[in-house]
Amino acid sequence: MRNVIFMVGLPGSGKSTISKEIAKKTNGKIVSRDIIRAELGYTSGVDEKAVCTPEQENNVTENEISSIMDTLNNNQTVIIDDTNLKKKFRGNMIREINSKFPGIKIKAILVETDPEVCIQRRKGQIPAVIIRKMADSYDRPTLSEGFSSIEDYTV
Repeated sequence: MRNVIFMVGLPGSGKSTISKEIAKKTNGKIVSRDIIRAELGYTSGVDEKAVCTPEQENNVTENEISSIMDTLNNNQTVIIDDTNLKKKFRGNMIREINSKFPGIKIKAILVETDPEVCIQRRKGQIPAVIIRKMADSYDRPTLSEGFSSIEDYTV
């Protein structure tokens, strides 16, 4: 049975580790902007954080949507392993998914990790000031966005 799972959390919060566990349990596919950037040659690997042009980011988004839709068309669960911190961006993706798969279950997993832990995990990749700013300004997921359920996962 296909479902959609949005991972939500700061960089370094543990989203990717949890995504891998979910993928094993559900035979689901992980779709990640980091992986797509590496596949497109914008980075040398998924652990390298890219600074892409707006055109490159649009290309990443198109590839991400295509991969999500292909996975759902194959009747597989898709795990969207991005920060997904802003309601606006989640909303765009939820609308796109619902337009092609009305009534599909869309779950959010909010991975809450102390920002200082995330800073240590991403040291040398993402400046501490950026992670703190993200922690102070993210939009907590709500059912009114179109999620069928929201699960808190504290690390």
